[in-house]
Amino acid sequence: MRQLPAILLLLTLLSGCLSMGEAPIPGGIYLLQPPADGPRFEEWVVVKVESSGKTHNFIVQASNDGIHQRYALLDPVGMITLMAGTFDGHTVTSIGPISDAVPSALPLAAIQFLRWPNDSLRAGLPARLRLDCDGKAERRLSRDGELLISAAMGEPTIIRREDPAMIIQIRKANGQ
Repeated sequence: MRQLPAILLLLTLLSGCLSMGEAPIPGGIYLLQPPADGPRFEEWVVVKVESSGKTHNFIVQASNDGIHQRYALLDPVGMITLMAGTFDGHTVTSIGPISDAVPSALPLAAIQFLRWPNDSLRAGLPARLRLDCDGKAERRLSRDGELLISAAMGEPTIIRREDPAMIIQIRKANGQ
């Protein structure tokens, strides 16, 4: 369970009481967009988190069938599910040993930030946040000109959070 602090650091960008379908992100609250807005996919990825001089790894299984968006966060050593969740367009449900500590919609919002179309993402952002995109190569989230999060799409996908500093690398799992 050594990865638990890294996962909490990765997922707990902001905390607070939220209604279902709302995710805390730097600069505000993101409203999850319907699964039908996103691409259909199923994938396993290996995630490496670098923050505060430490590196942690875990595995994520994510999917979207247009009706339900799903994820599972796994400890790579024991393949123990730390948290799993589903969004049906109205309600977010989650289970697992860290599901009480992590806002249940946050992993879903992270997946949408990487996979959903730009217009759909913008529809879920508060007015003061801006999403800029460089084709399919990069996405940047900013507030009042200040960069909050950037994602360079590719293999690996690199996500950078500015404050506090964090780098996340996402690679496809073997065999995909």
